[in-house]
Order: sequence, then structure tokens, then C-alpha cells
Amino acid sequence: MLASAIILLIASGIAALGFLVMRNPMLFVFLAPGAEGYYQRMVLDRLQRNQMRMLGMIFSFFGLAMLTGVLSGRLSSRILDAISDGMLVLLWISFTSAFVFGIIYSAFQIFRGRWKELFSGWLDIYKRGMELGPVDVSPTITPRMRRESIAFTVIYCSLVGLTLVVALVAR
Repeated sequence: MLASAIILLIASGIAALGFLVMRNPMLFVFLAPGAEGYYQRMVLDRLQRNQMRMLGMIFSFFGLAMLTGVLSGRLSSRILDAISDGMLVLLWISFTSAFVFGIIYSAFQIFRGRWKELFSGWLDIYKRGMELGPVDVSPTITPRMRRESIAFTVIYCSLVGLTLVVALVAR
């Protein structure tokens, strides 16, 4: 009973943190205090910002899959079991699509002659971000970032809603 409650709290935290990171990728800075400049530079780059948003979405799906899995096990509910299976399928589809995108992106970078940046560029950016510190940007959230945040939230809610509907109908 206590283990289930602890797992439910952890799963809820992972799902909530993933959702918040999807909405605002700068929250990754909590994982590495002192690296604000590095994360700001990543967030200012559109491609990296959206990759961070996708990572947050995958974390949230993982938390939701854990949450519904524990709930279906504790409550012995067939509906929750179907929803848990649906969340697991959603997690695998989103992870696989992100992985395939990463492979394709890497292949393009290699063909463009940017293989060195691909494999060690992040370390150079990290060092530069640590040396230079935070960037003074005004406004900190641009209208484009806000639109992306809204778009990712709509996509996220649509995917979770679609998963719930399919799981309930297929049950």
C-alpha cells in the first residue's frame, strides 16, 4: 500500500514536471544549477527548444503511463487497465517518432559535413554558456515561443484525449 502511494506520487511528479517542461523548456535549468546561460542559448534556438519540448512531452507520457498502470493494478479496474495500455502505446509511439527524427536529423547533419558539431557541439555550447553566463533577453518569452507552447499543449491534450477515447471504445 505504501509502495503504491509512493509510486503514485513519483509518477504524478514526473507527469507534472514533463508537462511543465513542455510548456517552458527553461525549467530544465533545475537539473543543472548554474547552467542558466547554456539552457537560455538552447531555448533561443528554435530546433533545440522544440526538441526540449518533445522530451518534456515524453516524460509526461511516461509519468501518465506509470500513474495509470499503478492505479489499474491497485484498483483492479479493466477501464484503467485499457487506459494504461493506451498510455503505454502513446509513450512508445512518441518515443519512436522522436528517435527516428533524431536519426534522420543526425544523418542530415553528417551529410552536410557537420558531424563534429553533432557529436561534440553540445559540449562547446555548454562551456560557452557556463563562461558567458545568462543572456539578457527582453522579452524572455517571445510571441513565437508562446505560440509553440500553445501548439504543443493542444497537441498534448489531443493525444491524451485520443488515447483515452480509443482505450475506452476498444475496451
